[in-house]
Amino acid sequence: MPNGQHNVGLTVDASDQYQLAGGNQGNGKGQNAVGQGAGPVQITLDAPAGYRIASVVLSGTGVGQIRFQVAGSGQSAVITNPCREPADVDYTVNVTSSNGATIPCHPKIVNT
Repeated sequence: MPNGQHNVGLTVDASDQYQLAGGNQGNGKGQNAVGQGAGPVQITLDAPAGYRIASVVLSGTGVGQIRFQVAGSGQSAVITNPCREPADVDYTVNVTSSNGATIPCHPKIVNT
């Protein structure tokens, strides 16, 4: 079965609490099959005015094949995962609040 896009919703409230939904494993997590096509992650931010995605930090095994791009004035991000090799990657979406605080939000991507 081919991999496909994983849609992830990231909700941050005014008290800087976050919740991740979506991904094919729930809570923003994704699992893909190596060699079955790309498994990109599309992240959409739902937060009060002034909040934005500042960056995405990737760490773990197989991270060299995965890239990210923040778009839409920080309201979305795309993680490109070609699924060419095994991976066990944590990703942290750093959201900046209206007062300048950074809120790290992190699920996982796995390629087997």
